Amino acid sequence: MHIVQVASALSRSGAGVHEAVLGIATHLARLSDVQVTVLGTINDPARWQADRLLWEEAGVKVVPVSGTGPRGVFNLLAAAGHLPGPPADIVHGHALWKGEALAAARLADRCNCPLVISPHGMLEPWAFRNSRLKKFLPWILWERRTLANAALLQAMSGQEADAFVPLGLYNPVSIQPVGLDMAQIQPRPARLNGPRTCLFLSRIHPKKGLPMLVRAWAKVRPPNWQLLIAGPDDNGHRGEVERLAASLGLGNGVVLRGPAYAAEKWGLLASADLFILPSYSENFGIVVAEAMAAGLPVITTTGTPWSVLQDKGVGWWVEPTEAAVATALRDGVNRPAAELVAMGEKAALIARHDFTWEQIALSLHAAYSWASVGGEKPPCVRIP
Repeated sequence: MHIVQVASALSRSGAGVHEAVLGIATHLARLSDVQVTVLGTINDPARWQADRLLWEEAGVKVVPVSGTGPRGVFNLLAAAGHLPGPPADIVHGHALWKGEALAAARLADRCNCPLVISPHGMLEPWAFRNSRLKKFLPWILWERRTLANAALLQAMSGQEADAFVPLGLYNPVSIQPVGLDMAQIQPRPARLNGPRTCLFLSRIHPKKGLPMLVRAWAKVRPPNWQLLIAGPDDNGHRGEVERLAASLGLGNGVVLRGPAYAAEKWGLLASADLFILPSYSENFGIVVAEAMAAGLPVITTTGTPWSVLQDKGVGWWVEPTEAAVATALRDGVNRPAAELVAMGEKAALIARHDFTWEQIALSLHAAYSWASVGGEKPPCVRIP
């Protein structure tokens, strides 16, 4: 089976979409009957020479396309019409609004094979409403039709899948979360005393709820704690967050730094005591799974599909409001250190059981096969 993945994020600055595509491609390529090609745009040319090594180490053939904005979309569509190599048996497009789904549909038509599309949370209610005017024409002209014609949609969670039907999408949906590379997880130091850290690690983007978090932190102002915000800046939002923290007089109680990848990312997780992701909307939130696997209790919101935190007693799942986040923070920072450690150990067991790439790749392969040749529907596929 030749599987072509189409994405607009070949570099690590593509954040969650890049991590998902790299993980899917890597672990599908390890199956005995699978060949994987990834067609995508170089979203961060400055990093590409280093980031292309990730794909080479994974044993995945990559067809990179240059250009950003409309030029990148045009180049991606052109490449889809002339992709070298054997015809695809499955084409899987990742994300929306930058030509990925349209290019994937063009390639699937050319190869006369099933089309699979992963919206990556971009159809979640909050995300779909954000910048709605920019999305209106693409949605009317091609995105909705492309999605509706897909043989299969892929969602990272049941909550994401639930958002498809109100938009008129009644396709079969394959539900697979994002996996974790357990070998990268660093051991946590035995530390029950000293300064404590509450870590945010994700894109610095309005969707992530950072102004709400900073205001909530200002309400709690826990002594001997620091809020560390790490991640790539998205369109200058970091400056807004820094100015807000300064206006609230938070000083060194709130620190913003740049992105952290690979070992540096896992080092930050290992050195933290509590993790927080106060997003208004997430289709999955891979950083939550990573924080759990690293042994951290987690605070997140009902805008994410992480009710397991509350159900299993390994964190807090609260409304995305300043008051609710402040209440969760107050509870978290006032827990004894040993209790937070015990919660984190329990969270790690859950993550390491539920989010292995190997089982996710097998599940997705079963969904591809069903979309391609039919037969008995696999358990991961849901039909509305």
